[in-house]
Amino acid sequence: MSFFEKLGFEIIKTWTTQDARKNREDEKWLNIIVKRLKNNKEDYNRV
Repeated sequence: MSFFEKLGFEIIKTWTTQDARKNREDEKWLNIIVKRLKNNKEDYNRV
């Protein structure tokens, strides 16, 4: 079970993009779209 699944999320899409800030062109960002699966506060205590 992944970190996001433990929090009650399903990963829909992931991708990386290049940093657009000046002098950081060699850095990358990880982008993630997730879907909330549960609405249970106890899920937060399992991580």
